[in-house]
Amino acid sequence: METQQNQEENSNWTPIQNHGVILNDRFLSNTYTLIGLGHGLSRVGLELIKLGADMVYVMDQDKVEERNILGTLYQHNQLNTFKAESYAQILFRQSNQRPIVIALPFHATTKTPLPPSQWYISALDSGNARIEVLKAILQAKKTYSRLYKEDYPSPYYMDIRFNFSQFFGYVINTGNPKALRFLKDDTDELKDIEDEHGCNARSNPIAMSLCAGLANRVILDVTSGVLNRDIITFSGNADTMKVTVFG
Repeated sequence: METQQNQEENSNWTPIQNHGVILNDRFLSNTYTLIGLGHGLSRVGLELIKLGADMVYVMDQDKVEERNILGTLYQHNQLNTFKAESYAQILFRQSNQRPIVIALPFHATTKTPLPPSQWYISALDSGNARIEVLKAILQAKKTYSRLYKEDYPSPYYMDIRFNFSQFFGYVINTGNPKALRFLKDDTDELKDIEDEHGCNARSNPIAMSLCAGLANRVILDVTSGVLNRDIITFSGNADTMKVTVFG
């Protein structure tokens, strides 16, 4: 039986229920969707909470494995639980501002619809999964633009990739044709990447923390207008502790 404290803690996050997708019936400007909740995004989401996110959707189809424990926020008592559900609890419990955190499954092969969001952020090991995410984002933009019209601005998309001590990421404005061409070129390159490449699985904790701070700084600067660009790339190296941002 749940205590009153546990009931209050669980009141603002929604667990996976029968793998059904829950779509919010309104658009919140300060909304983020995280896709792929392994090593790569485990700390990025926590930094988003610190920035004051109003709503965070967390999406993943996998369960927590032993390899997910080292360097992430997952605990041993969460082994074999759905990542989305466990991560939603982690974010909610570590936030003092009590954002709405909603856990959703993401099945790359079944064209899972994405919720309305200002930002879509992914970090995935599979090239094919990334391609499906890109397609899903563009479909979501089309769907919600038609539904909300002028109330739904073109969302931003951030993709992050790790290779042990190094990381690389980019942000694009999905409403810009040039940015979409950049996205198409990237999609074409992903076709040559084998599934389960494991790039995120090999990332180290220092690289992830460095990336989380830089990624959220980029998000803050884009949202506030400091970085007024439709295509932004960023990278970093945990060995040299150097980061770069190109806008």
